[in-house]
Amino acid sequence: MKKYFFILGSQPALSLAEIMTVLQINDFKLADQIAIFDLPNLEAYLAIAKLGGTVKIGEIIQEADDKGLTKSLQEVVYQAALARKKSKFNFGLSVYGHINLNYKHLAIGLKNSLKVKGIGSRWVKSEGKVLNSATAYHNRLTTESGIEVVVTKVDGKYLIGKTLALQPFIEYSDRDFGRPNRDSLSGMLPPKLAKMMLNLAKFAPEKTLLDPFCGSGTILTEALIMKAQQVRGSDISPKAITDTKQNIIWTDKKYNLNSEGVDLKVISADKISSWLKPSSVDCLATEPYLGPQRGKIEFNQVKQELEILYSKSLQEFQKILNPSGRIVMVWPVFNPEKNPVFLNPDLNGYNIIKFPELDRFPSITSRKTMLYGRPGQRLWREILVLEKK
Repeated sequence: MKKYFFILGSQPALSLAEIMTVLQINDFKLADQIAIFDLPNLEAYLAIAKLGGTVKIGEIIQEADDKGLTKSLQEVVYQAALARKKSKFNFGLSVYGHINLNYKHLAIGLKNSLKVKGIGSRWVKSEGKVLNSATAYHNRLTTESGIEVVVTKVDGKYLIGKTLALQPFIEYSDRDFGRPNRDSLSGMLPPKLAKMMLNLAKFAPEKTLLDPFCGSGTILTEALIMKAQQVRGSDISPKAITDTKQNIIWTDKKYNLNSEGVDLKVISADKISSWLKPSSVDCLATEPYLGPQRGKIEFNQVKQELEILYSKSLQEFQKILNPSGRIVMVWPVFNPEKNPVFLNPDLNGYNIIKFPELDRFPSITSRKTMLYGRPGQRLWREILVLEKK
């Protein structure tokens, strides 16, 4: 077994829930926004390509106490420099957690230690104590031309590691902003969140997937990139289905995919059983209509309307979902930072899948669901993972 670190995204609880679901492991150490797992050999590039909520993956190389930290850091950087392919060597340093270290002093000391050994190097600086993925990527710190050294502290010991893989942020941005059709009125689900929802739904290529509020097709296109073979999408809006079709064509061409297994239909989610056969869907992931996004919003009225829509839809999903299937669904949380308004649709016939290991996070609600949002937003997303009783 080896120790691997996972740098969690902006919603750490959701990121951890995804990792635990995909890796099927719930034992980890946590330091701020970094999670440490004991795992057999991990193909980091394959793992981070599958995960939507993980920013970096790396391996812990050494442990050290206060007295041995500097020497251990120098050894890690020196060994990486010996394996370099270019004469010039780049290194970066990221310190995670609330650790009282002189970041600049450590980095300059690493540069000087290489210089003494006759190795020219360049310290890739960060604005704070952590390098962002873009800086690490553009300076080739996960190649044999450089290294990003990661330091954190768990159970009184420093853990020193090197980053092995970075989230493919350029691809996500391209899929988010480069696709031909984006409609703010029908919602703009980030591709990273769509992938996280698919993973929480235990999606696999051989499973039949349904998104009954498909909007512009973000969940469906992410599933296709994940090699989905049987994809169903529906929406009450003909424009949404047209947008989805065009985005699927764009995704097909860009990633050389085959979308012959996609079936789309204009239909209301609360009538979905008139289209699909009983128990024909293995997993369902969806962000439904979240209510009006602009102007003055009467929260209580919108809440009542959405609760009716979601309750009827969930009753329909019972009919077409496989007995072992999962639903991952987004519900809106209005006015989240002042006086949050939560929805309470009828969940009769469903169990909420809970992650008790994550109760320490403030983004876990009283009903053990997960929140997704940023400060200043007037609407957050509540992520529910459901299974049939």
